[in-house]
Amino acid sequence: SSMPFGGTLAAGMIIAPGFRAELGVMYLRNIRADVEIGKGKVDSRGDVNANSGCGIDAPIRKRPKLTPPQPTRMPT
Repeated sequence: SSMPFGGTLAAGMIIAPGFRAELGVMYLRNIRADVEIGKGKVDSRGDVNANSGCGIDAPIRKRPKLTPPQPTRMPT
């Protein structure tokens, strides 16, 4: 089950070089977390997610719709 998260991180890094990687990862992680929550695997994934996301995932989970547009439109 670690595969999805690993892939997400890789994708975020490739799509977002630099600081943008963090936003991309958070957004992608968000989607994964939401899906996991729906499946009821929050207990298992919640711990790993929170640790990997530095606790940033938890607050973002409540509003996943606000995250997607942010990382996508970042005129550097």
